[in-house]
Amino acid sequence: ELVDSIGTYLEAPGHFGPQQLPRLLRLLATTPETAKVLVASGGVADSLTDVLIERGVVTRNRIVQFDKRKHPYHFANIVYRSESWPYLRGKENAVCIHDRTDMQLVHQVLAGDVLPPTDKRDRFILIKRKNGHARSIIEHPDMVSFISSTLNKSKVPLNLQLEIFEAKGHIRDHIALFRRARVIVGPHGAGMMNVLWASPGTHVVEVGYTTGMTFPQ
Repeated sequence: ELVDSIGTYLEAPGHFGPQQLPRLLRLLATTPETAKVLVASGGVADSLTDVLIERGVVTRNRIVQFDKRKHPYHFANIVYRSESWPYLRGKENAVCIHDRTDMQLVHQVLAGDVLPPTDKRDRFILIKRKNGHARSIIEHPDMVSFISSTLNKSKVPLNLQLEIFEAKGHIRDHIALFRRARVIVGPHGAGMMNVLWASPGTHVVEVGYTTGMTFPQ
């Protein structure tokens, strides 16, 4: 028996979390615990699989990593697969539309809403893409200066600490950081996947574009 969670974009950082992870969680909740689990390999897929194992959602011995170059075909007597929600099919930009209940499922399993007693929601997170990469913000230093100045001059005691997020380290550290976010600002891209870990009520500002890659309506 094989649980097939493979979707589009495979290990792409901005897509595995919101697109393949909900499918995987639904399948794990409804299929036999003896079935092997086919998951994407590489990049953020490996890190998120680590977290699922640490959370006790799945065991390491059930994981079968999918590598389309080395082993593109897998066979089993019974294959369990979950498709996207029916109302997402055929719509323009459907690949970018994520069901709210899917996102809530991922959040509850990997993040949850209750912070440890030692943690506070005191982070203003500014997401930074690498210089020169697509959709990186050229004026990033100016944004840092403006945000820092605004926080310092505020007459309201916000008690917020500015954190520049550059996607370094393990995803478990990203989850812990974004759970503490009160404000998240960043360009459209993979870094915004981390809003999945933020608590309800977090303010999110996404920097978009008027030409080129525009947001789906």
